[in-house]
Parts: sequence; C-alpha cells; structure tokens
Amino acid sequence: MQIDFHPNNTFVTAGSDGSMHFWDKDSKSRLKTGANLRSPISTARFSPDGSLLAYALGYDWSKGRLGYKPEVHMPSLLIHVTQSSEVTPKLRP
Repeated sequence: MQIDFHPNNTFVTAGSDGSMHFWDKDSKSRLKTGANLRSPISTARFSPDGSLLAYALGYDWSKGRLGYKPEVHMPSLLIHVTQSSEVTPKLRP
C-alpha cells in the first residue's frame, strides 16, 4: 500500500487492488474513493502544492509470476488533477 500526504493534512492511499482512497486524517474518515483500476497502483505522490496527484500502474508481483498478465498489467504513469472534495478536510462541529 502506498500513502502520501497532501499539504491540507489529508492523504491518499493506493494499493495493489487498484483502488485509491482520499482520507481526512483528523476526522479519521474517507473523503472520496477514486476509480478502481484494473492494475495495481505501485506508487502515488502529490505535487508540492497538492494540485496534482501522479500515480503509476503496473504489476507489483504480489501474486507472483503466475499472476502477471501482460495484456492487463501494462505499465502506465498517470496524472490526476485533484478536486477540492478529495483533499479538503471535513468541517469540524
């Protein structure tokens, strides 16, 4: 699993199941679930100002040699423009 913090004190988790989740650290709650991708997310990092999230897709070998399917696990580097709903902490009462 990958984790990276946004400048707003929220963070993203991404993992070998191909899912990405945005979290509010202080309220300990999920802000948004990203698209569930067909390939493992091997890393995810916010830009210094938090406006972009770069992430890499590719087989992570978590299922060994027999789990590798080249037609499904094509390595890719993607850039996501972050939305305020993904990175803004929830209002506290």
